[in-house]
Amino acid sequence: MILIEWLRCVAWWDWIKTLSPSDVLQTVSLCAVAAGIVFAVRQFRLTSTLGYMHVFSNPTVIAMRTKVDAWLASTADDAQRLKEIERDIELQTALRLMLSVFSQIGVAYHYGVLSRRIARAIFNPLVPTYYGRLKFYIEAQRARKVLVGYFFEYLAQEIERHPRVLPRRMRAVPDPAGEE
Repeated sequence: MILIEWLRCVAWWDWIKTLSPSDVLQTVSLCAVAAGIVFAVRQFRLTSTLGYMHVFSNPTVIAMRTKVDAWLASTADDAQRLKEIERDIELQTALRLMLSVFSQIGVAYHYGVLSRRIARAIFNPLVPTYYGRLKFYIEAQRARKVLVGYFFEYLAQEIERHPRVLPRRMRAVPDPAGEE
């Protein structure tokens, strides 16, 4: 009723009265198609985001991360780490695959394939932490004119630029560390 009163006030009522039932049906169908397209795109983005999250549960990726983590923890000296990676082909492969996965996520994030809000929630703190730990390697590769890690860097910066905000219902959950 309120809608009809508003339409009468706006002088659209005369135009609406001229519509035939088939015009109304076509308009409703067009709106339903548009809503379906919006829903399909949203579902695609959600599925893509969750698919990338699932990648990190793959046993091969877990083994790759374990190898890279062991290498990162092996010594505090970046120069020694760079020498070590030059000698170890398996480690090079694991690191390059890991950088590739992070770069793929960054590309998908950049071009809107992923749900940005969900991707930032899922990959925080994983992406910024790994980017910080691997920055020395990325910079060493770039110094050798190897184009590596640009979308990885972009994703890490985006996640840090948009701090994680917990949904209202989760804010009431006490922090297990006792921090505010």
